[in-house]
Amino acid sequence: MDNKKKNMMPNYINMVTDDVEMTIYINKMKNPADLLKKLYILRNDESLNNQEKNEKAKEIISDFMR
Repeated sequence: MDNKKKNMMPNYINMVTDDVEMTIYINKMKNPADLLKKLYILRNDESLNNQEKNEKAKEIISDFMR
């Protein structure tokens, strides 16, 4: 494989050989156990009402997906 034809970016790799072109998209995710832990703690927090819990859950999930 010719190194000049290899394009590397953070979330995708495009490799070209004589007879094959391959593109691989990579999505690095954070640890799902941390997400579950944060949501479990939020669920058991009695100082917040349901609407506040929903807003915090949205923030936690959007942070996880970044």
